[in-house]
Amino acid sequence: MDMYNKKARDAGIEPEKMMAFTGDLVADERMFPDLHGFDIVVVSMALHHVEDPAKLLSELVRRLKPGGVVVALDWAPSDGGTHGAHGNHDHGHAHGKLSFAAHTIHREDLSPQTLFAWFRDAGCDLSGAYYVVVGEASHIPENVVNSTGGVWKNLFLAYARKD
Repeated sequence: MDMYNKKARDAGIEPEKMMAFTGDLVADERMFPDLHGFDIVVVSMALHHVEDPAKLLSELVRRLKPGGVVVALDWAPSDGGTHGAHGNHDHGHAHGKLSFAAHTIHREDLSPQTLFAWFRDAGCDLSGAYYVVVGEASHIPENVVNSTGGVWKNLFLAYARKD
């Protein structure tokens, strides 16, 4: 965080405009009480690490201003998931495992259906919600996944707007 904040200051960006913080919003939602009213919140490559991703998304959405957007980027389910799903209707089914790294929480399902349920429960409008699997797989090296040759995984991008 210190390096990130230093680079922002070196680039001439004032702390009031951009500042990184370390904390655990799931463990203590009272953390950073002044950080509210955001236009957008992005959670990238973290949901598969979190024990309660629904609670995390709920806390992040709570900090958005009305009409703000929550974006999630993470590993798609192992069976490929769906390549395009809208919040108001499904285009496929996906149930996968994301347990390939020793430090990763076992996550059975980061499917569109699961993400949309979490977004809905967090207070988002699903009429414009979207989930898309990125077309090209990324290689995760064997030293990260403890598997000979590593694995190839696709990413998904999902978003929804706060009511």
